[in-house]
Amino acid sequence: MIATTSGPVRDWRKEPRHERPRIVPFAPLDRMAATGTRGLWACATNLGLPKGLDDEVATALVDDLLDQLEQSRADYTGFFRALRSAVNGDTEPARSLLLDIAGFDARADRWPALQPDGDLMDHTNPIYIPRNHLVEEALAAATDADLHPLNRLLGAVTSPYRPQPGMKRYADPAPDGFGPYRTFCGT
Repeated sequence: MIATTSGPVRDWRKEPRHERPRIVPFAPLDRMAATGTRGLWACATNLGLPKGLDDEVATALVDDLLDQLEQSRADYTGFFRALRSAVNGDTEPARSLLLDIAGFDARADRWPALQPDGDLMDHTNPIYIPRNHLVEEALAAATDADLHPLNRLLGAVTSPYRPQPGMKRYADPAPDGFGPYRTFCGT
């Protein structure tokens, strides 16, 4: 499934690059969507890949990476954000989120050779998203007239691309005990 975080409707072609709509994947990414052109380029944008890159090259890279993320049961949002450090040569934040580190290292030379755009990655991959466990927590507290958790969550997700002091828990995936979660469009 692909989600946008573009905000109010406006003519994005007239906006500065850092304010243009962003497309980000949320786990688990639907493989069928990623194999279509739109899904492929959503992932390519998350990887900071240049426009005009050959579809075969992008597809091979995206497919390999999606396989690794699925195998590792990695948090997609956190992984793509951590991968940004690799643009500057620090692969450890991304490597630490994968099970098959040797597999990542074996393929790691392909991505930097494509000269990924770190600024594009910074403006495409949010730090904070409205994670289900935090939304549930905020809703439960609001039911008891405590709006503090809701206000903290809103503070994080309304500026999702800038690091904010004291907001680390809003960047972290759900705790292991949270279990599977299902939600439906329109709810």
